[in-house]
Amino acid sequence: MNLWTDPRTRTLVSTLEGATARWAVQGGTALMLFAGHFWRRPSDLDLVIFCEDSARLDQVLEAHGARLVRVGDAGFRNFQLGGPRGNRGRYPIDITLMEADSSAWRWRRAPSVELRWEDAIRMSLGTPILAPQAVLLSKLARADTQDIADAHMVWPLLDASSRLWVRRAISAAGVDLDLGAFAE
Repeated sequence: MNLWTDPRTRTLVSTLEGATARWAVQGGTALMLFAGHFWRRPSDLDLVIFCEDSARLDQVLEAHGARLVRVGDAGFRNFQLGGPRGNRGRYPIDITLMEADSSAWRWRRAPSVELRWEDAIRMSLGTPILAPQAVLLSKLARADTQDIADAHMVWPLLDASSRLWVRRAISAAGVDLDLGAFAE
């Protein structure tokens, strides 16, 4: 079953839509929602939640029998969605708390790289997603095989200004990556 159509995911999305917390899908699923079709089965669902809304989100999730479980580098404030009374059988939802201000999204690896809010969060198929250029920035910086394949699927769908933003952001962040394979 596609994780995006899994009933648990649909319940989670409905729960988030009913909360006053700001959130968006990021990662590969965001790219596939942007493209309007799924070219692979996502192994997880990545969400971003704004730090100032995390307490509110925690209350909403707890009311629905879930909780946030801190994982990985505490500096990045990553969580996984844990089921009620422990994490029986990992449900692959990864949540990143994002520092935010009223003017721009900032890349956590290089905070000088930013995208205006009106460009950073988009609606795609009725769901808030992190802008594809911001998702691609992270995927290209990691440069693993799946991330590069995702980038090749989405790059042609970006407008010229979004492609230029990615090129400039990669350069400004000091990421050593040759974007020659990605045509203008």
